[in-house]
Amino acid sequence: MQQALKSRYEGIVNNLHEYSFHILGCGAIGSSAATQLARSGAINFFLYDMDKVEDVNVGVSQYNVQHVGKEKVQH
Repeated sequence: MQQALKSRYEGIVNNLHEYSFHILGCGAIGSSAATQLARSGAINFFLYDMDKVEDVNVGVSQYNVQHVGKEKVQH
C-alpha cells in the first residue's frame, strides 16, 4: 500500500526526507503545503507562525474546530 501511494511521484523526487523545509505562515497555504510534503515523504520541518487558530481558519486550512484557540505551530 505504501509503495502504491508513492508511485505517482516516484522517480521525480525520492529523497524529500533528506531536506529541511521552512514554512513561513501556517494558514491555508502553509498548512496545506506542510501536509502535502509530509505525505510525500518529507520529515524535517521548521514552522513559523505567531498566530492562534481562529474560526475563520477552519475550512480553508488543515485545522479543525478542536484546534481553535491553540497555537498554529503546535499542530
